[in-house]
Amino acid sequence: MEISISHITVALEQKTIINDFTGRFQTGQLIGIKGPSGAGKTTLLNTIGLLQTPTSGSITIDGEPVLNLHERRKRYFYRNIFGFVFQDFKLLDDASIKKNLAIGTRFTKPHQALTIRQALTAVGLPGVDQKMKVAKLSGGEKQRLALARIMVKPTQIILADEPTGSLDSVNSDAVFNILDQIAHHDNKTVIVVTHANAYDNAFDQLYHLPAEG
Repeated sequence: MEISISHITVALEQKTIINDFTGRFQTGQLIGIKGPSGAGKTTLLNTIGLLQTPTSGSITIDGEPVLNLHERRKRYFYRNIFGFVFQDFKLLDDASIKKNLAIGTRFTKPHQALTIRQALTAVGLPGVDQKMKVAKLSGGEKQRLALARIMVKPTQIILADEPTGSLDSVNSDAVFNILDQIAHHDNKTVIVVTHANAYDNAFDQLYHLPAEG
């Protein structure tokens, strides 16, 4: 899906976090957003994902203005369009792998089982015991599971906030490669906030936010 961002400014408590950001993201692109701490990277990601309202500016998705959607339409975007990936995973540690992946899906049981197997295979966890509690997984496995969770849903826009920030280099490379596959093979729009420099050349577009907006 195409995202068009025009002159977005976000100010909180009289402090400008993002100042006049403009960009256009295309379907099938891997987009990077970088900048020093406090530059507003996460704020920008949350604004694109309709989790935060900007002070001014506009955002359209496939031509539809999205900043003033009514709640029902906004819920549709959360359930069917956006997939969020976080540095701290946001998984249910005390629940099984299968339950984490099944939450929010509306498939028949056979279709659900097939979709979950396919997603786990795609993220490099083909033989994992789906009854295992998430708490027993390593950090790298948890982030792969978080990616599998967005793959079992009909998401079109992936918003990843420091998805490799807490991982070692091997797991970071694996997670980044999965995001690259989601963009270029699955033809989805993937936006990644990152501090890492290792992947700069892999992005189709790379935006640098200045310090303090």
